[in-house]
Parts: sequence; C-alpha cells; structure tokens
Amino acid sequence: MSRKGDCWDKAPMESANGTVKVECVHGAAFKTRAEAAQALMEYFGYYNTERMHSSLGYRTPSEFERRWHAENERRGAVAQ
Repeated sequence: MSRKGDCWDKAPMESANGTVKVECVHGAAFKTRAEAAQALMEYFGYYNTERMHSSLGYRTPSEFERRWHAENERRGAVAQ
C-alpha cells in the first residue's frame, strides 16, 4: 500500500477510466441512464473481445487470458 496522498495506487484505474471516456463517452449525448449503461456494456464487450492491446502483444484481453490459462495448464501437465 502506498502512503496517504500518494497517487500511484490509483494510476491503473485512472488510465482505464480515461480510455472509456475517450473511446466511448466523449461526444455522446445519452438521453437516459439506461442508454448510457447499454453503451458502456457494449463498449466493454468490444474492449474485451475485439480491441487489440499493444501491451498484450496485440491480442484482445480475452484471447490473452485464454492463451495464458492454456499455457499454465500445459506447464502443469509437463511438471507432473
């Protein structure tokens, strides 16, 4: 844990919020909260299954996680 007043513990969440604001919310005019919630749910679906991330080797988060689990299972099988 960081000390009180140290901003580093919030950096990953602030970055994620900034991405959502820029790619999904900026410039949109939602008439209702339900409309905004629907747009966010659609964006998160896109973000996890279609949007490539350079930090993940230009894979989607779901593809990266699937490969990570498969590799760990393979390593576990080899170690036994």
